[in-house]
Amino acid sequence: MFIFSVISINNRELEKLLIYLIIILILIIASKIKVKTFLKKLFLLLPFIIIFSITNLFMKYKISSFDKLNFVSITLKPVISLSAIILLIETTNFVYLIQSLKILGIPKEILNTTLLIYRYFFILLDEIKKIEIARDMRYFGGYFKRQVKVYSNIIGVLLLRSIERSERIFNAMKLRGYENEIRYILKLELNKKEIFILFLFILILIFIRIA
Repeated sequence: MFIFSVISINNRELEKLLIYLIIILILIIASKIKVKTFLKKLFLLLPFIIIFSITNLFMKYKISSFDKLNFVSITLKPVISLSAIILLIETTNFVYLIQSLKILGIPKEILNTTLLIYRYFFILLDEIKKIEIARDMRYFGGYFKRQVKVYSNIIGVLLLRSIERSERIFNAMKLRGYENEIRYILKLELNKKEIFILFLFILILIFIRIA
């Protein structure tokens, strides 16, 4: 709801976007997350946002005051939206997040795949590190063509290992009673405090839009 409210704002209403930005800053302070970690993740995508905004700015033959305002708005919208997503990820357990999306009616196939990718992504990173160590121990430099061949072999080995591991994991899950649905031990339920905060937040969004 927050992201939809942000992206649907008219580009001329820059003051409303600044209000949304202030809300994000307040939530960052209230959640007590590491600002350095937050900015690091945001800055990874910031160059792509700026390039998109500049491209949109120069689509006009003449840069008017409206175009400059449009540039600022188009830059702020994805920055605020991405900040909200990063804030959600940093403050919410990933399993709880998946379970919440399930309650909202997201197809279980998408959620199960996302949860498994998240679970085994770090194992895949360990495999990549092992392959890199093996490469460094056997590789003593060479021409560009030789480097391309080495990295091609690494990609092939990583693909084969991933397929083999996924088959072993799937067979192990089947033996333990997996029926194409991941079950959760804890059940999420909204309490009165959370309902009050949600209701208050929705009122703030509505007030910003109609103001």
